[in-house]
Amino acid sequence: MNFIATHGRLPLTSHERARASYKSDQPPLFYLLAALPASQVDPTGPPFLKRVSDTPRRQLIERTRHAWGIYNTADEQWPYRAEILRWQVGRGVAILFGIGTLLVTFLIARLVLHDDGLALSAVGVVAFMPRFVLTGAMLNYETTVAFFAALFLWTLLKIGIRNQELGIRNQELGVSDSYFLLSTSYCLLLGFFAGLAILTKLSAIILPVEAVIALWLIKREQGWSWAQWGRAVSLTVLACLLTISWWFGFVIYQFNTIAQDGWWAGILHPLIAADTSDATTNRLLSVLTSGQVGFSGAIEHLDAGPPWAWAMTFFRTFWVVGIEEHQPLGWPGLIIALLICAVAVMGLYRYFVGQVSYLSRNRQDACSTLRLLLLHLTLPLALPLVRYAMTFSLADTAQGRHVLFSAAPAFAILLIWGIGNFPQSKIQNLKSIIPFYLICWTLVQLWYMSWAYVPLLPVHTSELLVPHQLTQPLNKNITLLGYNTNINKNSMLQVDLFWQATGLSPLDYFSEVTLYNEANKVVGQWLSYAANGRYPTRAWDIGDTVQDTAWLPLMGLPAGHYTLKLNLRPVTLDYHEPLLKTPLTLTTLDLPESKIQKSEIQVWRNGVPFDLANPFNYRETILVTFAKISALSLQTYNRVFTPTQMMTQSALFIVGADWPTGDYRLQFTATTNSTAPMLKVLNRWPRQFVEPPIAHRMEANFANQVKLLGYDIGNKRAQAGGGIPLTLYWQGLDWLGYDYTIFAKPIAVNDQTAYGGRDRFPLEGYQTSYWAPGEIVTDPFGVPISPSAPAGIYQLHVGLYRQVGAQSVALPLVQHGQPLKVNSVTIGPIKIGTTPPGLTVKQAQPHYPLKQSFGDAPNLRLLGYDLPDCQGTSHCQLTLYWQCLAQLPLDYNTFVHLRDGNGQTIAQKDGPPLNGAYPTSLWEADEIIADTIIVPLPADLPTEYSLVVGMYDLATGARLVVAGSTDNSLSLGKVKVR
Repeated sequence: MNFIATHGRLPLTSHERARASYKSDQPPLFYLLAALPASQVDPTGPPFLKRVSDTPRRQLIERTRHAWGIYNTADEQWPYRAEILRWQVGRGVAILFGIGTLLVTFLIARLVLHDDGLALSAVGVVAFMPRFVLTGAMLNYETTVAFFAALFLWTLLKIGIRNQELGIRNQELGVSDSYFLLSTSYCLLLGFFAGLAILTKLSAIILPVEAVIALWLIKREQGWSWAQWGRAVSLTVLACLLTISWWFGFVIYQFNTIAQDGWWAGILHPLIAADTSDATTNRLLSVLTSGQVGFSGAIEHLDAGPPWAWAMTFFRTFWVVGIEEHQPLGWPGLIIALLICAVAVMGLYRYFVGQVSYLSRNRQDACSTLRLLLLHLTLPLALPLVRYAMTFSLADTAQGRHVLFSAAPAFAILLIWGIGNFPQSKIQNLKSIIPFYLICWTLVQLWYMSWAYVPLLPVHTSELLVPHQLTQPLNKNITLLGYNTNINKNSMLQVDLFWQATGLSPLDYFSEVTLYNEANKVVGQWLSYAANGRYPTRAWDIGDTVQDTAWLPLMGLPAGHYTLKLNLRPVTLDYHEPLLKTPLTLTTLDLPESKIQKSEIQVWRNGVPFDLANPFNYRETILVTFAKISALSLQTYNRVFTPTQMMTQSALFIVGADWPTGDYRLQFTATTNSTAPMLKVLNRWPRQFVEPPIAHRMEANFANQVKLLGYDIGNKRAQAGGGIPLTLYWQGLDWLGYDYTIFAKPIAVNDQTAYGGRDRFPLEGYQTSYWAPGEIVTDPFGVPISPSAPAGIYQLHVGLYRQVGAQSVALPLVQHGQPLKVNSVTIGPIKIGTTPPGLTVKQAQPHYPLKQSFGDAPNLRLLGYDLPDCQGTSHCQLTLYWQCLAQLPLDYNTFVHLRDGNGQTIAQKDGPPLNGAYPTSLWEADEIIADTIIVPLPADLPTEYSLVVGMYDLATGARLVVAGSTDNSLSLGKVKVR
């Protein structure tokens, strides 16, 4: 909407679509209509909306927001201005379409039920459904598609009901065709409204299908000829095609991929799956193009579930919207709704099989109407069910709103109609009770929203009036604009600090507000992240004004003269010094004596006693006051957290990244029992601090910022153009102010050339600036191999870098506290393609043949060896002929020992086969490797020794099993060396 309102047109390129953001590739009718009034609003700010997608730093605020969402700030309060006013205008358009849907629902209900009171009951069902109320008040196209779908249904019913009336009347007058002329104009309207719905939401493509089926039902019941039915269908389809042709023609012309994919796939691609975000449409596209475009593989991170879970989720999302994991009225509310639906279904069934109806219409007419309403309600289920059958995804397909906004009038009318078909007056009274119940349900939803949704962020992007102005820069990124103080009824001193971001801060800071008495002794202190953790400093945008509130308890303080001072403390592991060497004096206060007696122990939040039902969140400060305690800590799940700051009669805790969600108890000393649960913590940022199993450990320290703990490699073999599955295990070493990019490049061992590779953020978007110290990030991905990569042995070089202007600055490895001239670790080896020539032999003809197996499988067989005469030489040359029987999981070293008569090793040579040119984990079955090993001989050796060989894992020292050997070695016999 914003793009259209600003430019006066639709996006014309893929780049412009990316700028237009979410849904820019979808039918645009709602956004065009909303953009008309929105274009009259000047969007130049401030204030500005804070969109999640604008900068990765926004994710530091709250990780649970959708990429297309926004962070709600104090700028959104009345009076609306700039792009916030434009946004509200768009919401207003959506609400107007919702009101229009209610008006059309009334017309349809009066047409069917012939009673204004019943029609109003049906309108009440739609108007007060919690899902319709909340979703209908958002800036989206749902109410618009509901409006056009309702007009479609009204037109369809007019055709079905009025044509029958005209047919009967005209037959009495001897006129045979005039009633079908009425159908002609209505069929054009039917196709027109279907087209408008499709131009609003692509899933409305089901409406033309419904029109064809419905017109067939009308034909059968009213005695149309096939020619008349064909005419009606043709007119409907023609009107629909003419209505939607401009949009589809525009998309095909502007965004086709014919040059790359050919005519068929190139036209379908922009129509069915303009991007790769929807798994269902991309699978459909893959089927229609025989796999040329789209995809049909497994879908990652799929929230799948069985059919019964789909049905439950669909029913729940039809009626209500989850409010921060809470369901208004919970399952009891849904059970009542299910019972109401069951009563309505029973009533409709009673009517359909011939029970007495309260309608004054004849039975044939009413049954025809009933069929059309049922068709309109059930047919929209087809698309979600097809999508579910293709993906088994609950999140994408079990969304009841897709049916509610397509068929809300039909559902409401059937509900009222069905209940009204019970002769019992008490049950019939449900017709008026249901809207009242839905009103109550909606009010409960609004009540949930009032406390479950987080308050607006105390952030302004426009000018803010500051009570006590200071304009004091604390560093190049942060300026203190001013402050305000107030004492509340609980004897809590409220200090409002007003910060302004003058640059992008690489560090988070704690606000430290300290109260001193006349003897310059600290009598109260507050320490917290900015905005009490809700808007950390690293997330600030240049120009932001942030209101940050500190709370200092005054209970027990004598009347007197006090001084309030401020400092900032950087949030790092190794730097605890405050930002200012001398704290900034804010003001002096003459405080009266507190008349409130301090309780033994009390937890506070925002200056009032803590409510156990409302948990503390990540980064939030917890203030605990007490009368007389020597020690204090918080305990949960056998974990103990000590205060960030401890004073004489108060303690401060700051909810850390490793604090688990749950109940917390206060523990006064190490020996006493803890209290009952005193507070709750809700940590919505899931992190991992326990190290998982790692196949290959490394402990590579990159610039004391990030550590690579190790890796798992799924397959050490790949073809050119393929990929290597790799999982890296990272650990943050400190709070990071920058986002580092990971590079993983396959480097050929023979010429040190890179063939392929990837540069990417961890987990495809979980930037390092989000990591907490000690957090472990398990990062699986695939390393692509270039199609031009020659066959050979490779190693993966892995490291990190960040962009500094146009330069890429790699992080160096650190060892023993000193940086190295190396900025990557090597992982591997891996093999691309077939085994290069020169590493294997076609057949073995050893001078001393053997058939000795090595390994449990067994994995290797020693076919024999060559051993020239060692006498009179300074070395002993041995060639071992290995045959691979099964792939080895590890790279083994070969050892060759010369042992004396006492079994002591006098001379030896250890190393990988072929000097590491072809590691054992890459050997293929049936390959033969001739490995020549030269063992240097000391000058004073006696004449005869035993020659012993074997293989072992260098990391663990474990030897490859040799059957019949106690030490897993093989003796090759005696050797004379002198």
